[in-house]
Amino acid sequence: MKIAGLPCYNHTSSYRYSEEKDLDNRLKPESKKSIIRCAHEVLLRDGFDEFSIRKVATECGCGVSSIYRHFSSKDELLLYAAARNINSYLKELSRTWKKGENSLYNYFSVEQSFAKYTFAEPLLFYNMYFGPVSHLLDRIFEESKELFPDVYSSMTEDLLGLLSVSGGIAARNLAMLERCCQDGFLRISAPNLILLNEGLIRMYRGFLDEAILLQRRGENTDELKQMYLAAHRLMHQSFLSADVSLPPL
Repeated sequence: MKIAGLPCYNHTSSYRYSEEKDLDNRLKPESKKSIIRCAHEVLLRDGFDEFSIRKVATECGCGVSSIYRHFSSKDELLLYAAARNINSYLKELSRTWKKGENSLYNYFSVEQSFAKYTFAEPLLFYNMYFGPVSHLLDRIFEESKELFPDVYSSMTEDLLGLLSVSGGIAARNLAMLERCCQDGFLRISAPNLILLNEGLIRMYRGFLDEAILLQRRGENTDELKQMYLAAHRLMHQSFLSADVSLPPL
């Protein structure tokens, strides 16, 4: 589809310079939003491995240089497209959070939803959390809330606050663990809590690696997902308060 205001540079160099100069003065959020939508379409259609800036430009009906006026690299644009691709997960997360009985219930319910989506698309989530530009994810999430407010409008302030925690997946998981400790569900020292969190993230990354290999061999990841969830619960078991039990899987 053609994005209004983003010209195709198929003319003389003087015309190209004039159009590019005009574009410098017309960089509007709506243009970036449209490119992200096109990138998301390319990601859905062609997959992670076949994603390219040129394909996005073709989908948008604009020149490659127009894409680079908004995004520094293919990896950055892919991260925006991936963030757009997890809208279903974010909506389910919002519903799960609203039904939460307490911080421990929320923590393990969120993990189940998280595993459901990440093991279905392990390469996508691996790139988001551990890829070459994963350090940009916090900023991209914040910008996505402004560009696509409909996805976040139904979320509680508590959940939005969690998603806004900077420091990536490790920092957000630690924030949920700290809440469980504050509410008396987990009994663990602060240094050991940090160590537990680091172990959980490293375990998750290892399971994602295995899920990627399985998918590339055309194999199902459901059994691996269940193994991950069981291991995840087991790592918390010895730190539960005496009168606390884990929510059912």
